[in-house]
Amino acid sequence: MDKDVGQKMKSVNISIADMTKCSGADEMEEDEAQFWPVLEESSDGIFVVTVEANEVSSTLGANFRLEIANQAALAMLWCRTDKVKGLLLRECLPLSVAGQLWLHLNRCLQQGKPIDFELFWDIASETTGHSSALKENKINNRSLVGNTRIRGKMAPKMTGTGKIEKIVGILPKPKNGEVETEARLLARITQAIASCDHFEEAIGIALEGVCETSGWDYGEAWIPSRDGLHLQCVGAGYSSSERLDQFKTLSQEFIFAPDVGIPGRVWVSKRAEWYQDVYKVWDKDFLRVELAKNAGIKASLAVPIMAGDRVLAVLVFFMTEKRSQDRGMVDIVLTIAAQLGSAMQHKQVEEALRAAEQKYRSIFENAVEGIFQTTVEGRYLTVNPMLARIYGYDSPEELTESLTDIEHQLYFEPKRRFEFRRLLQANDAVWGFESEVYRKDGSTIWISENARAIRDESGNLVGYEGTVVDITKRKQAERELQKRDSLLQGVAEAMNHLLIDSDRGEAVKKALATLGMAAEVGRVYICIKTNNRISGQPTLVMEFDWTEVEPALQRSPNPLNLYAESKLLAPLLEGKPVAIITTERSYKERSLFGWDEAASILMVPIMVNNDFWGYVGFEEAREPRKWSKSEESILVAIAASIGGALQRYRQEEQIRHQAFHDLLTGLPNRKQLDFRLPVALELAQQGKQKLAVMFLDLDRFKIINDTLGHPVGDELLRQATERLQACLRENDTIVRWGGDEFILILERITHSEDAAQLAQRLLESLRPAFDIDGNQLYISGSIGISLYPDDGSDANTLIKNADIALYRVKEQGRNNYKLYKPGMDSEASELLALDNDLHGALERQEFLIHYQPQVNAETGQIIGMEALLRWQHPKLGIVPPKTFIPLAEENGIIVELGKWVLHSAVAQNKIWQDAGLPKTRAIVNLSTRQFHQPDLIEMVLEALSAAQMEPQWLELEINETTAMKDVEFTSATLDKLQEIGVSISIDDFGVGYASLSYLKKFSFQTIKIHQSFVQDLATNPKEAAIVTAMITLGQQLNLSVVAEGVETEEQRDLLRTLGCREMQGYLFGKPVAAKTATRLLARE
Repeated sequence: MDKDVGQKMKSVNISIADMTKCSGADEMEEDEAQFWPVLEESSDGIFVVTVEANEVSSTLGANFRLEIANQAALAMLWCRTDKVKGLLLRECLPLSVAGQLWLHLNRCLQQGKPIDFELFWDIASETTGHSSALKENKINNRSLVGNTRIRGKMAPKMTGTGKIEKIVGILPKPKNGEVETEARLLARITQAIASCDHFEEAIGIALEGVCETSGWDYGEAWIPSRDGLHLQCVGAGYSSSERLDQFKTLSQEFIFAPDVGIPGRVWVSKRAEWYQDVYKVWDKDFLRVELAKNAGIKASLAVPIMAGDRVLAVLVFFMTEKRSQDRGMVDIVLTIAAQLGSAMQHKQVEEALRAAEQKYRSIFENAVEGIFQTTVEGRYLTVNPMLARIYGYDSPEELTESLTDIEHQLYFEPKRRFEFRRLLQANDAVWGFESEVYRKDGSTIWISENARAIRDESGNLVGYEGTVVDITKRKQAERELQKRDSLLQGVAEAMNHLLIDSDRGEAVKKALATLGMAAEVGRVYICIKTNNRISGQPTLVMEFDWTEVEPALQRSPNPLNLYAESKLLAPLLEGKPVAIITTERSYKERSLFGWDEAASILMVPIMVNNDFWGYVGFEEAREPRKWSKSEESILVAIAASIGGALQRYRQEEQIRHQAFHDLLTGLPNRKQLDFRLPVALELAQQGKQKLAVMFLDLDRFKIINDTLGHPVGDELLRQATERLQACLRENDTIVRWGGDEFILILERITHSEDAAQLAQRLLESLRPAFDIDGNQLYISGSIGISLYPDDGSDANTLIKNADIALYRVKEQGRNNYKLYKPGMDSEASELLALDNDLHGALERQEFLIHYQPQVNAETGQIIGMEALLRWQHPKLGIVPPKTFIPLAEENGIIVELGKWVLHSAVAQNKIWQDAGLPKTRAIVNLSTRQFHQPDLIEMVLEALSAAQMEPQWLELEINETTAMKDVEFTSATLDKLQEIGVSISIDDFGVGYASLSYLKKFSFQTIKIHQSFVQDLATNPKEAAIVTAMITLGQQLNLSVVAEGVETEEQRDLLRTLGCREMQGYLFGKPVAAKTATRLLARE
């Protein structure tokens, strides 16, 4: 039958497609109507339904309306009328037929492909109100008498967008003998189910009917619990013996989780399952094996009751003998289950419709939104009281009588009505349609409309209905906020460019472009104050310019003498913005400022430290513009930031280069190495290539440097660098590690011999004498080499192993190179022993705290005591912090040590305060790991509370590496510490990461200049320039600046001259024990 139906469906496919374009045979075109006589007289039933969405709830399935049906279909379906076009199934078919057909149509719609289906019913119960086609008995088929089963096929018809708009069905002429007992069963049970008021009652009827008719001895039903976590047995059921009654009683105590037992598995799979003998089912799949044995149960069938995609219940049937699967019986039970699901869905629909009718009546009258229905042409049919109030009318009746042409009487722009109709005709719905409209008194307001199209049964557009809200206040507020927010956002983006972009020119250009678009002007430019080369007078000259549209001829203001050429400049010099309508100014002023093509100008002064640097010009050529006070204030703020950025760029350009390059040799420094080596390793990993890291040390350099002096040593380093660079390939990198040490990165090497050959060339390049100041100087080199990936996969490991190999070269006489080998790690055992000794050292009280004073160099007053940790090892004596601190950081002991130091330093400082000694800050270093502890804030508060010390006397010190490890965490933590009153200082400023970028991100009060910048301050002008820049930067950002490592009076005096007042170093005092520090404070 499936094959025959498939061929028939294919043969009429074109005819049905054409047929569904019209509403009936009498409305078809001539070339389409030729197929209808064939279909009309066919003994096979053919019908077409239209799919429409359910307006009550999308979860209740679609509605289906008959579009057309031939006489055979009308008879087979027992249709009550010949005029079926546009009728819902339940309006023209018997209830049992309509319910089954709706179920199959919904399944076809959901699957989106052709399906087979069967219909069952009892003809005897449907004897009235049928169509003339049935009365005339055109089909003349005995199978339509009594209990009937009809099989058919249906297929969806899709639009070009893939949406299903119609479904075509075919019912082949029934064959003699297809009336079966199962069909009679289906009809009887279906009718009984339809009359039930409760789901459990319907289930009981279904269980009893199936069991009595088809030989099943027992039936039960399982429904999901309220929480949806398991299935439980309901009271409805059927059993034919006392043994089965006992099985029923015990089964009701069971519950089944999803995919557990036969009910749970069907619950999940949503498919029927048949078992010939449940004894052969695994215990985990059938949990009631023993109960089944006692009851004599053998075969089983389980089917789901579905409502859409949801399982309402699972029916399970048993019999006391084995039974092979009967596909027909499975189909019957499945259909009964489907009827149960369909019946419950229809009852939900009916209840929803009743509730909706009552709700919508109240909503219409009391809605806080306007509600309307209009004709397509633009006349109101129905409006509620709120819509009349919105439009200024006294009543809905007055509105409908007065507003007869919506397009021209209501809309401020009539074309909005056209757009409204276009959207509705295209989409059948429109949301948030905003328009300006007239009220009764002629004033205008803004409204927002939600509406949908109203169509008749034939799909013809007959009107619109929807809601209206008054959004006038919102639109006014939006207009005001939009201009301000746009300007603020532009200012923020401009600030971001100025702070982040390292290219000064690009940063300022981007900032001006952002400001121009945000301020909605055609041009923005910056005029900077400079001295005229000829007269020496201060003059304004344009330095940056942005225009919305690139002009054919670039124009700029003429150079202006600040004090002689225009009175307009006087307010600018005082830091006040000047707004100008150019038509109100003289021709001379317009020419001086280059205003010939501008309608209005706003000049905003750039002030740096209360000094006039220039101005930012905002120029609008289209029409005169009045600037609000708010806009002027915002732009004054950004002008100040631009000035600060211009000043900062000048300083940063020098500092930035120095931060990433060695001042003496011009080579990349460690900071660049921290970036380049990981990138090179990543490229080597991706390309599966080798990479070499060389650690090179210049032999005898220290002797020459100490003997002949730093100038000779510096020149020797420069010349040696040139020779080393000449040996390298284009993609190799050489970095000055420090002193006379260099690190080289050799990328894309094939063998270790490649690195060895280059090492040999490097050594040979150093052999010829260096002629410096008449001295013939000879040096050599020692090189340690490690290879990626053989000797390590990360930068630190490769550098460490290259250093170990270098150490072995030095041990064996220098002037050579060595490749790293694992056996060179003998030092590791010493570090391991030291690491073991660290554990428990705090409990053994081996740690000491020494205090080094931080002083005001002007007054000599001690302003802080920095707590420095020392380890008194019982065997090794004092272990340098640089040795044990990294170990403690790595093994985690640093957290416990840091907490002890914090508590001890705070307690000692409080003791000094209580003794009446001068109050100073307790300065405590935080390690990276300690700073990133989640309970840091609590630990600080605990230390302060324990000592009862005020937080302003505690200063916590972190280095740049710690700060940059997690920028977001650092920023949040520093903000919290600042909130509780603790001050923060950045240690080793200038040698860590991003020495400038965090200035705008982090809350801290002090920067400490690293001692490496202070050591050569007196002899190296470049070092002095760097220190000067750091001090100036700190002062301008209102930060305290502390110089570390001050050892000579000359260094102190130079620092004071440069503006640094706070210092620390051996000149003022070495780290000492608490008692000695007490005496120092007492002398104050």
